[in-house]
Amino acid sequence: MTTNLLSSRWIDRSAVAVVVILGFAIPVSAALSGILLAAFAVLFALSGHYRDRLRAVPANPVAVAALLLFLWMLMAVSYGTATWTEASLYIGKYRDLVFLALFLPYFTAPELRRKASIAICGAMAITLVLSFLGAAGLVTGRPENSALVFKGQITQNLFLAYFGFALLVVADATKVWSWRLTLRIVAILAIANVVYFGMGRTGYMAVGLLLFLYLWQKLRLRGVLIFAALAMLTGVTNTSDSGSPNQRIALAVEEIKQWESGKSDPNSSMGIRMDFYRNSLAIIGEHPLLGVGTGGMINAYSERIRNTENLFTRNPHNEYLLIAVQQGMIGLGLLLALFVVQWRMANQLVLQQESMLARGLVLVMAAGCLFNSLLLDHTEGLAYAWMSALLFSGPRRESGGIP
Repeated sequence: MTTNLLSSRWIDRSAVAVVVILGFAIPVSAALSGILLAAFAVLFALSGHYRDRLRAVPANPVAVAALLLFLWMLMAVSYGTATWTEASLYIGKYRDLVFLALFLPYFTAPELRRKASIAICGAMAITLVLSFLGAAGLVTGRPENSALVFKGQITQNLFLAYFGFALLVVADATKVWSWRLTLRIVAILAIANVVYFGMGRTGYMAVGLLLFLYLWQKLRLRGVLIFAALAMLTGVTNTSDSGSPNQRIALAVEEIKQWESGKSDPNSSMGIRMDFYRNSLAIIGEHPLLGVGTGGMINAYSERIRNTENLFTRNPHNEYLLIAVQQGMIGLGLLLALFVVQWRMANQLVLQQESMLARGLVLVMAAGCLFNSLLLDHTEGLAYAWMSALLFSGPRRESGGIP
């Protein structure tokens, strides 16, 4: 009896440790985060007392919304022409929605949320330092951009943008002035890294949205004016560099204009994406309610571009379109419901700091899904699930609404 009790406690403590360490691993290594995720699944299965561990899940609207979306994806395997192999390519990616619910009970203790926050912030601090060293030529970065460290352009920029936003929020709740100043300096460095070294439109969007949210929540109209001034200042200081926000956005607009006129460069980034969007919308128009089934994107898109020069894709780089293609308007409605539930529940969190961080997570995720399939992507999808569990496991008020 004593041995079984000790074994159960060891399993529970190990599972908690794995969940916390995941916070450090997700921004750093896909392989390590995959190993830790598998270890968590094994430990969860061995723990045995599932009813006690999952008691918090039905009472948490975010967990319920995530599970409903995943269950509909499973249901959507039953129709369409996709093989199980094709369907499993997508089901395996969206499993993070299940882990969102499974992680929740492990973050109910404030001390564990604090440790987990330190873990992911530690990984991002290391990323930020190495990114600046890479940009300075002192360490070797990725060939396409020396400022990129562990992840690709989109992933690192999203993480650093949110890291900077999170530090600004935490700084406001910090009473020690020296520590508060340090947090704000690091936050500014993280945001500057994305703007001046990230060279990615998704990163610019994330910085803009999160900075606007922070200034609006903190200063309202004055915050909007400050945001406008910062945007103009950034525009003035980024005019000639081909990787600057101005030039990158101008290039995107020009590529879209060329695509609309039928003179698009077949290798242009936005031209290719516009083809993805157009073809995906056509498939949705043919299967609006239920979609073509989970995994059906592969065959449906192949048929759609047959006898054309369009490139094949399993991923239209838009999460909303991808889910609408495969799971129809029902699946799209469930995804939107998940984001709405999170936004509303963010207003119910007792701690203002967690409420702000939760809003930022939902905003950047919902906007990022317009230009990327973030739930489908391994690192972004897992980070979203882990962060959602971390933030939405906190104490709540009885009611709340959209401000």
